[in-house]
Amino acid sequence: MTTSTLSRILPTNAAGEQMPTMHEIIPGDGQPIIKLFGWLRSFADYDLGPSPKDSTHITQEIFESNDGWWLVFEVRRERNVALDNRVQCRLLKTQNKDEIPAFFNLYRTHARALLAQIDMAYVVHIGGDE
Repeated sequence: MTTSTLSRILPTNAAGEQMPTMHEIIPGDGQPIIKLFGWLRSFADYDLGPSPKDSTHITQEIFESNDGWWLVFEVRRERNVALDNRVQCRLLKTQNKDEIPAFFNLYRTHARALLAQIDMAYVVHIGGDE
């Protein structure tokens, strides 16, 4: 498969013009390697902060497997040397697509475009249950 073919079937970056990366999950029990590249449905890759060397880098990705499961990742990398380049990763695995919008509770800048790529609306809930 050529690069031009790949660019036609892959989702676009909701935050800019960067191509997605391929993830390989290597199970510890000797099972075959799982490649998530073909399952990628939506992603956003962007920096928060005034400059790339003193900012937080966010990667948000939504994968749909061929057996009905959704994998949703949010990786936050601190680029500030004083914060020791911390990395935080959150993961949601669900068969209920409706749980996905609530997962992105912090960095909503690109959430509308990200969710639109999987045909979901971004909804803000104000208030609570009585």
